[in-house]
Amino acid sequence: MLLVLLPAWAQQPIAYWSQNFNTLPSGGNGFTPTSFPQAADVGAGDLFLQNFDQTLDGNGAYSTVQAFAGSTVNALSGFAAGQTLSVQGGTGNSNNGAEIIIQVDTTDYQDIMLSWAQRGTSTGFTSRQISWSVDGVNYQFFAEDSGALGSAFQSRLYDFSALTELNNQAQVYFKITLDGASSASGNNRFDNLLVQGTAAADVGRLTVYDRNFTSNPFDAGWTEVSVNGTESWDWNGSFGNVSFAPFIDGACRVNDSWLISPAFNLNAQTGERLAFDIARGFAGTNPLEVYYSSSYNGSGDINPADWLLLTTITSDDFTTNNVPVRFDGFEQLADATGQAYIAFRYNFDSGNCSTWRLANIEITAEGNNNLAEFACGNPVNRIHTIQGAGFQSPVQGAYVQVEAVVTASFQDTSNGGLAGFYLQELNVNADMDPQTSEGIFVYDNGFGVSLTPGDLVRVGGTVAEYFEETQLTDVTDVAICATFQLGG
Repeated sequence: MLLVLLPAWAQQPIAYWSQNFNTLPSGGNGFTPTSFPQAADVGAGDLFLQNFDQTLDGNGAYSTVQAFAGSTVNALSGFAAGQTLSVQGGTGNSNNGAEIIIQVDTTDYQDIMLSWAQRGTSTGFTSRQISWSVDGVNYQFFAEDSGALGSAFQSRLYDFSALTELNNQAQVYFKITLDGASSASGNNRFDNLLVQGTAAADVGRLTVYDRNFTSNPFDAGWTEVSVNGTESWDWNGSFGNVSFAPFIDGACRVNDSWLISPAFNLNAQTGERLAFDIARGFAGTNPLEVYYSSSYNGSGDINPADWLLLTTITSDDFTTNNVPVRFDGFEQLADATGQAYIAFRYNFDSGNCSTWRLANIEITAEGNNNLAEFACGNPVNRIHTIQGAGFQSPVQGAYVQVEAVVTASFQDTSNGGLAGFYLQELNVNADMDPQTSEGIFVYDNGFGVSLTPGDLVRVGGTVAEYFEETQLTDVTDVAICATFQLGG
């Protein structure tokens, strides 16, 4: 069968500045001449502030650059709302023309994106010009964000993926030039500045599973098995992680507890690769062990012979508490078959107990990029294959073609409409597996082909997960192949 599967290219942080650690030596928060360049909190990069009023106050801090309260808008997992980089207009609007410059290394990355959260005051800067450079001298204008900023944080995202000049470069610079302030105290606040890109090694790969733990994993197939001890893994939706810490009533308690993923079908794709984000909550003596198994049956009985060690994570792998670090490149699943599980084992018996937090887990696989002509009757992807038997589609990010019957249409894009329609496989095409689904929602977002229940339609679109539900989005083609097919 010919399949139309295009790659899902997952963005990864290259450098991130939370602005949460701007504490002054004299107390309080702010910036001094030693604050810049500011090293990234995650990844590698430097943030500079240039062409601004460098007047110092009595404590040696810049008087026109503040660290006002921040937000979690655009924040990476594990980072709370802390402070911001807040540039004020300055006396005589002396900071008009101030420049925030971000320098990163994009080696082995492409599809670069820059984002942050911002807010301001009515007399703050009304122009934020964004430009880029690969030498730090010659900048090219990219975009301008105009207008006074409101009092609520909003995110800004700039997609540089079309600029291949920024791919795989040892040095890339982004400059934000501020202008238009009309008072000394008027300001723009910048928070959670993030540069991200697609790892070249991931281009052409599909997402089999991606869990960031903002929703309860124990409602989506995750389980915990306690071999010893009574403490439990704790899910925190606000911070998007699952953690284990047996420090109770001033003492560490003996525990051997396993956090186990749902099962993944390794026969449905090839070349699986595993990655996960771990944060150290407290630096203790016991590591976090990561295992996989293709012989565990999901019963909750742990037989050590069933599990193979992937890696051991220790406190030495971290420089900061509560900041997730990515561990990736695990390809052992590619050599296994059948149903596989991933397990995170917390094992403590003596010493100082660690706190470990799991913030994200992702499995990708090789994509099938065979192209089929879009035409009724040509080979298709069956909906039950797209849905899969697990809690997520095993082909997230794939471009697929389906041919199925419209069961309900809610294509109105206004007045709270769903901007899409529901499809159901014909009975003859169903797989009769109770663990899969023969229905799917298509988010066509005003694509332009009006549909009626009973229409047999062919749709080309991309597989995505939205609020724990699999759907088709980014629709490229819709064709009506037949009508009056309900009940078929």
